[in-house]
Amino acid sequence: IQDALSAPGIRWHPLEKYREDLAQHVVHFKGFGRLLDFTNKHTQQGAASCIEFVRQQGFSTLAWDGDSFSEESFTRLIPDIVAATGVKLVAFLLDSHRERFYRSWSRRGVEVDVYLVPRVGILN
Repeated sequence: IQDALSAPGIRWHPLEKYREDLAQHVVHFKGFGRLLDFTNKHTQQGAASCIEFVRQQGFSTLAWDGDSFSEESFTRLIPDIVAATGVKLVAFLLDSHRERFYRSWSRRGVEVDVYLVPRVGILN
């Protein structure tokens, strides 16, 4: 699925193309989406510990639920984790949120395989 929202590093895929055997040793990130202060020494220590944990465990893939990049979110760590470990990035995203994701991640300098979840039931 490539279209006007194509950018170097962002690859759109239909959800049915996801295969678990393509992503071995996965860590799935969840976290605070806002109000993290990365100038705070305790937050910096936690961030460093998180990056070191991913490195030590030897994860090959980091997955998340398609949250936007933000300087005050757990997503701020994602480019740093890639730089430190070389993990592959996978995001799962409602198809209707593609433009938001593109605006947020297209200039971050990371490669992401984005698996698009179609609208079903009450999900929008």
